[in-house]
Amino acid sequence: MNLSGVFAVHELLHEGTTPSVGCELDEIHGNEAVGMDIPVDKDGVWRQVLQEGNGHGRKGWAVGAGPIEHRGELSLSNGPRSELMAVPAIGFVLQEPIPRKSLDTAYLIPLLKSNAEALAAQDPPVKHCLSLLSTLTSLPTPDPITLPSGETIHPPEPSGIPARKLVIFGDCSGGTKNSTFKTMCQDASLLVHECTNSFIPELIQRGKKGAKVRTRDMEPSLMEKNGTMKNLREVDPVDEEAEARRKREEARKVEVREKAVGRGHSTPDEVGEFARDIRARRVVVNHFSSM
Repeated sequence: MNLSGVFAVHELLHEGTTPSVGCELDEIHGNEAVGMDIPVDKDGVWRQVLQEGNGHGRKGWAVGAGPIEHRGELSLSNGPRSELMAVPAIGFVLQEPIPRKSLDTAYLIPLLKSNAEALAAQDPPVKHCLSLLSTLTSLPTPDPITLPSGETIHPPEPSGIPARKLVIFGDCSGGTKNSTFKTMCQDASLLVHECTNSFIPELIQRGKKGAKVRTRDMEPSLMEKNGTMKNLREVDPVDEEAEARRKREEARKVEVREKAVGRGHSTPDEVGEFARDIRARRVVVNHFSSM
């Protein structure tokens, strides 16, 4: 099958690993360009998977990566048994280039046109004088350009708007243990983190015990309509089983945590702690499963 464009596959290599596939002509797709094998550095991270200014228009975000740990189920070939093993996984940091002000095209266009002939005669020549507008806004930020007429034109100044940073973790057990990668994640605008197992206190679960919490801001008329008032009247205002409930909840919390660790997943508490450690401004928790 032929595709309409060209693509490349880059592989991030953990320490001690080798590329999973080759790049000979008989090993790649007809539309595939030869990708890169990117080894992990001495700190166990990939600081520059993609450089700032990659892609179309040379305005792409920088991409870094680092290790996270997940436990997957490995089926053994010698029988129906299976065992859990640590599976290396990778999290990503996407860093937006520093937002900059717009170019003063009302000033620059006439200036560049007045230098067009001299620019075309340079070595190397600038055949299209207005192409320097794109050069000024490209990444990494270029040096100022001195025109044949003597004027110097500069890249646009920073706008003062903070650059955004996205941190994306798939299946893993509570953030990352790698201190360098944790530093790379600092001050995330948005943390997207896997989260599967959650402990829910009894008082906010379904049933009469959670009715007061669930209906805290509900209009009285709605409470009468769905029969909630009747449920509330049947609840003893003095909960004599508070201590017993607390012990049950503590035991349940440990159980949920052990289940999450055993399957290589995270609990909401762990996600919150990691978000606090990296000073993430917003958090999204998610999980993808095959059903």
